Order: sequence, then structure tokens, then C-alpha cells
Amino acid sequence: MVSHSSSSQKCTIDNARSSTARRTPTETLPMARNVDALVQHQLRHGEKAYVRRRDLPGLLHLFPAEIATLDHTNPETILQKLTRALKAEGRRGRQGHWRYSLSRHIALAQALRAERQRKG
Repeated sequence: MVSHSSSSQKCTIDNARSSTARRTPTETLPMARNVDALVQHQLRHGEKAYVRRRDLPGLLHLFPAEIATLDHTNPETILQKLTRALKAEGRRGRQGHWRYSLSRHIALAQALRAERQRKG
């Protein structure tokens, strides 16, 4: 705290709460809620924009014929593969791995939600 006195006025400057000061966790909660709501909105929007034939082969690194075969033999296989891919991408993100892709992470989450909705 810095104080400056003049003959008619006293001015106090407190740098502890300047705009560059760190926020406490309780101060960031409203922002975190807004971010969470935004992410949920984007995921819902992505579910609607998801086209299985176009998006799934790139996400699972499989040919369309392989996906069709998997879907006919065991419909749960695609959900399991998407779940594993999403967990692996999340692990890469938490570890700070150079191969982590936020857009792939979001696309996997959108595809998984859309596939779950499709299955019933």
C-alpha cells in the first residue's frame, strides 16, 4: 500500500487488487459456470451436425465398410471404441501431450453423444 499526503487531500493506492491480481477460486466460479454452459451448448449443437457416414471414419480411423460390419455384428462396439478414443484423448490433454487436439476431443464427445442418442 502506498500513501501520498498533500496539504488538502490524502490519496491511497492499493495494488493488491489491481486488474492484474490473481482471482480466488470463488471469484472464478461464475466464469467456470459460463464456460461449462458454453461447452454443453456446443456439444448439443455438434450432436445435431453429426453425420455418421462423414465423421465416424475419421474419428475412429476405420473405413466405412469396417464401421458397417462392426455395427451389424455388435452395435455396442462403436460406442466402446468412441469411449476408449475419448478417454485416450482426455488423457493426452491432461498430460500435456504434443499430440492432443481440442477439436478432436470435442468431435469425439459430440460423436459419442450422438451415437448414444441414436442407439436409444
